[in-house]
Amino acid sequence: MRTFHSKLATTLVGLGMLFAASAQAQTYGPRDEGRRFDDGSRVECRKVEVANNARNQERNGQRVIETRCERVYR
Repeated sequence: MRTFHSKLATTLVGLGMLFAASAQAQTYGPRDEGRRFDDGSRVECRKVEVANNARNQERNGQRVIETRCERVYR
């Protein structure tokens, strides 16, 4: 009985890891801009202003421009 529970636990952990690996989202960068997919979607990038994530309290509140890219479905 103990062997059955051990195998079941190992199988469940393995399936959980497989599911977690397949559930990760695809990320796109600036070099992917304009890339088109078979379903008609494409990658668009835009510059956004974000807060600087600095640990130094003196620099807290500074803004940084980043390029963010995402897949757009139309």
